[in-house]
Amino acid sequence: MTKIALIGNSHTAMLKLAWDQLSYTKTNVSIDFYIWRSTGENRLVIKGVNGETQIDQIKILPGLASTVALDNYDAVLICGLGFELKQFLDVYRTHRLTSQSETKFLISEDCFNATVEELTKNSLAFKVNQALVNAGFKKVFLVPTPRSSEYLLNGEYTDDVHQICIDNEEQSFVSETFVNASQYFCELGTEVLHQPDETIVGEICTDKLFSNAYGTPESERYFELKGRRDLIHMNEKYGKIVLQSLIGKSVQ
Repeated sequence: MTKIALIGNSHTAMLKLAWDQLSYTKTNVSIDFYIWRSTGENRLVIKGVNGETQIDQIKILPGLASTVALDNYDAVLICGLGFELKQFLDVYRTHRLTSQSETKFLISEDCFNATVEELTKNSLAFKVNQALVNAGFKKVFLVPTPRSSEYLLNGEYTDDVHQICIDNEEQSFVSETFVNASQYFCELGTEVLHQPDETIVGEICTDKLFSNAYGTPESERYFELKGRRDLIHMNEKYGKIVLQSLIGKSVQ
């Protein structure tokens, strides 16, 4: 039996929904979920052979386990927790290299790279990863936050930075920045499960097939949620692809 601890934020929902469907066929794998909720009360504690670390920012709902006793697990998966392409898009909106399209501030490549490193190492995902390493645990996987839904490109969000980036034909730069930033997790010994190519559209968005948004105008739910649709979370179809990859690697 391979036992996996999954630590994440709201993006973990896609994995939980997928696991509810897959678990019956994966009897040699068990997954315990430690999900940060805004209404949580109990701080997450990571406990290993080198001691324990309390992660104050991650709070678990009352009644659910909040201590990850690492000696009970064969692998740990970190999901989301602030490591996302959007943080680099936010930089791109106002700060670009001198060789790129005009914006408010033009900066050097060294300055941009330093910003990428700082953003990555300040993410909660990185802090959890460090805590796992410090506790003496080595088999760690990371699932970065999925790219936002391609519904952002349907013409309704003309001022959104995703559309601006694509219009400037600089989406490859931002996508590569995101992928390359994962090197800081790799330096901790973590294996990064990058977003599967078949789910990506325009390099910086996720195919609407996997979106948690309701985007068909014929849908009553679309009109109900229009203007406040969920454009950042993915569904269980995406979650299944990720879990199949994780299980294939962790059971080896």
